[in-house]
Amino acid sequence: MFFISSETGWTVGVPDAINTSIFKTTNGGINWVVQSHNVSSFVPSCVFFSTPEIGWITGYDGTILKTTNSGNNWSCTNTGSYCITGAFGDLRSVYFNSTSLGWVVGQYGMIIKTTSGGDPISVANSGISISNDFELFQNYPNPFNPKTTINYTLSESEYVTIKIYTVLGKEVATLVSAKQNPGLYSIQWDAGNFSSGIYFYKIITTSFEKTRRMVLLK
Repeated sequence: MFFISSETGWTVGVPDAINTSIFKTTNGGINWVVQSHNVSSFVPSCVFFSTPEIGWITGYDGTILKTTNSGNNWSCTNTGSYCITGAFGDLRSVYFNSTSLGWVVGQYGMIIKTTSGGDPISVANSGISISNDFELFQNYPNPFNPKTTINYTLSESEYVTIKIYTVLGKEVATLVSAKQNPGLYSIQWDAGNFSSGIYFYKIITTSFEKTRRMVLLK
C-alpha cells in the first residue's frame, strides 16, 4: 500500500480475477476502485509513487509496471532488453527519490537501478550478490503455462550449457550454450509448442552439473 496524500493512495495484491490486482482510493480508503493493466497472470508485490501522477509497481514474475497518469493506465517498463518475462526473477520492492532515480530489489540479492524513470532499467552490478558456489534455482512459476524462468549463478567464468529433457530423457531444447562470466543469470523457456507433462532442465559446466524438475500444465 502507498499513499501520496491523506486522501489518495493505492494498494496491490494477489488478484481474485483477471486484472483486479490494483486498487485506488481518493477519499482516504473509504472507497476503492480497480485500475486495469494488460499483463496476464500479474501478481504485484509493491507500489510506489513519486508524484501524484507517476508511479511504479513491481511483480513476483519479474514485471515492472509504470503509470504517468495516476494509475489510469499501467504499462511495462523496459528492463534492459526485456519488458516482462521474469527477466530478474521475483521483484519484491520499489523505491524512487525522484521521477527518474529509483531502485528495485528482488530474489538472489538482485538490485535494479534506473536513472531515467525506468526507460530503460539496468542491473546495478554492485548490487548483485554472486554466490560462492554454482547454483541452479527452481524455475518460476512451476507448474507453468507456457513460459517459465530459470535462474542460475556462476562463481567463475565457465562454458555453460542448459538443456531441457522429457521424463524419458529425450533432449527437446537447448537454452544456453556459451561461455559466461561470474554472476546471476536468468533465462526463459517458452513451451508453447510442447505438450503438458513433466520436464527436466539441466545445467552443465566443467565443474558443476545439476538437474531440476518442472511441470508444464496446459
